[in-house]
Amino acid sequence: MNLNMIRQQFPVTDHMIYLDNASRCPVCIPVTESQKEYIDFCVKYGSDYKNWWQKVDSLRLKLGKLINASQNEIGYASSTTSAMNIIARGYPWKEGDNIVLINHDFPSNIYPWLACKKNGVQIRFIEPNNGKIHLEQIKQVVDNNTRALSVSHVQAENGFRCDLDVIGDFCDKKKILFCVDATQSLGVFPIDVKQSHIDFLASSTYKWLMGSDGLAVFYCSDRIIDSVQQVFLGWSGRVNRNEFYYYPLDYPREARKFELGNPNFSSILALDAAVDFHVSIGTSQISNMTENIVKIYKQGINSINNVELVGDFDSAHQGAIITISLANADKIHLKLLKSKVACSLRHNGIRISPFFYNSEAESYEFLELLSEFVSMKG
Repeated sequence: MNLNMIRQQFPVTDHMIYLDNASRCPVCIPVTESQKEYIDFCVKYGSDYKNWWQKVDSLRLKLGKLINASQNEIGYASSTTSAMNIIARGYPWKEGDNIVLINHDFPSNIYPWLACKKNGVQIRFIEPNNGKIHLEQIKQVVDNNTRALSVSHVQAENGFRCDLDVIGDFCDKKKILFCVDATQSLGVFPIDVKQSHIDFLASSTYKWLMGSDGLAVFYCSDRIIDSVQQVFLGWSGRVNRNEFYYYPLDYPREARKFELGNPNFSSILALDAAVDFHVSIGTSQISNMTENIVKIYKQGINSINNVELVGDFDSAHQGAIITISLANADKIHLKLLKSKVACSLRHNGIRISPFFYNSEAESYEFLELLSEFVSMKG
């Protein structure tokens, strides 16, 4: 599928330059059609639980293939935060354990772990070096009492992309639980949970996965499933979710045992359509197209006076997020919005997050506008 065909699937490209995918991916036509079909059916007929539940389970297989996991290792939650709470609250911590996190990481990968302090667990933070997180920094913080390390694959603040293979190999050898928030990477960069020795991974679905709101997906490795306790019990995660009256506590050795009740069927159907769209293009093509357009933006930004990249990372560590440091960021951000350029204001800077459907022509238009606004006085 070429770029023009891809852009036709994103109506937002008809009237604006959308560079805010790290906040939310605009709805594409396959998802729009899925949502309309769901709403129309609900309006006309009410419910179709049999088929909806079948879609819930078949989608696990598709998601598993995206990250090299089995269907039984995939579960659903309402958000990345709620998914991370599954592992943070359910793992058997001991007093004196410590958990290592990244300072300035997004809160969804911080707050669930802070609750462990009540059990006598110490929380340690790695300080990024010029926005970067590398293995040597991790080695300086962990010790024999480190039980878990949790990182965001791509940092929401500056776009730094961690090397999951290197970090995961280290954690595997040290018997450290390796957890990953993939909200800013799943759907744009390849992830292999087995190759990277990831124990638990979570991601929302409304960003790079191109889905809808109120849904997250998570991976819980089969090798730790027996160690993670169910803090909350629900009916839909049981072996037979259709047994409503005898209340058996028969939960399977699967990630779905952590699910509580009816899932967000609307968003699951949207995600199913989004994943099919993703697969029709291919992870490699999506990743390559995104990396190429990010490179163009970075090169252009570096050529503008009085503008600086917050973290100019090499290609292996560059996510699809670029943060720009500049004076009067709030005023320039407003001017960009008025010029129909979607971006975010972050830490007195401007964050852009291009995706595979963004064109080179858009990048040149954005760079011209940014240069013009930066050079204006007052």
